[in-house]
Amino acid sequence: MAHLFEERDAIIRTVKEGIVVINREGYITQINNEAKRILRINSNKEDVIGEQIVDVIPNTRLHDVMVSGIAEYDCEQNINGVVILTNRVPLLVNGSLVGAIASFRDMTEMRQLAENLTGVNRYADALRSQSHEFNNKLHVIYGLAFNNNKQELIDYLEEIIGNQQAESKLVTQAIKDPIISGFLNSKFSRARELGVSLLFNINGELSPITDISITHSLITILGNLIDNSLDAVQFLDNKQINVNLEINNDTLQIEVNDNGEGISDEDTQYIFQKGYSTKGDNRGIGLYLVLASIDELNGHIQLCDLSNKKGACFKVLLPLKAIYREKVTHG
Repeated sequence: MAHLFEERDAIIRTVKEGIVVINREGYITQINNEAKRILRINSNKEDVIGEQIVDVIPNTRLHDVMVSGIAEYDCEQNINGVVILTNRVPLLVNGSLVGAIASFRDMTEMRQLAENLTGVNRYADALRSQSHEFNNKLHVIYGLAFNNNKQELIDYLEEIIGNQQAESKLVTQAIKDPIISGFLNSKFSRARELGVSLLFNINGELSPITDISITHSLITILGNLIDNSLDAVQFLDNKQINVNLEINNDTLQIEVNDNGEGISDEDTQYIFQKGYSTKGDNRGIGLYLVLASIDELNGHIQLCDLSNKKGACFKVLLPLKAIYREKVTHG
């Protein structure tokens, strides 16, 4: 018996999932180190075994699962700012209900993997657009130089340099974080390739961000909203997208507005659900990731009221204290 208990404890301690077990009265009877790490329970704190589950996880559904006797699988839950993917199962011994068990993983790693996959595609697409635009300009320059059209070459180079300096200057002066600034500047190339008029209006200054995960979250938010607008205007003759950034003492406000077809009232209630898309199969992850990133930064997103204007507009409000918070490390 002692050997079996040792094996059980070893398994519970070493698995990558967090595990919490409660009895019929809702008291914790077992919890492993991974659960403590995910739930941010201080390792120096006395063991939580014997405490009520609601005192450790205030918004838990583990007690509800035990009462109902119905298991719940692959459910997302936000605990102290950490999003987990959890399974909750009632515990039966000889047909009698004795408690419930929850196993869960920190969704941050899985979400970052999904964001990295979409982010890599987004970066690759931006680089491809810049490379394509650069190659086209090189061909023009080569042709003008080969034919000894010096004045035309000078005029062409001045036009290129002047346009790009004007575009990048606006972003670079206000956005001091080099990764976000570079990413936003890359969107000009993508917009030109698609024949879209992309305008930035930036009030205030965004300082460099030390936590790369937060930088990544902002790129997820901005990138998906801008890319969705690029998709929305692709079939129009006059394609316009406006990106407004307002940075004050407390808040970063992001507003992305396009003159596309807009979003129907029916779609409005579903657009942030994972997998929901009006663009066909294998879509519907972008706005879901946007919402998840905004939630992690304690922000808010809403659709703007455009009244009788055509198109769609998303407004995001993010508290600066969440963007510049100290990086959380788990020990």
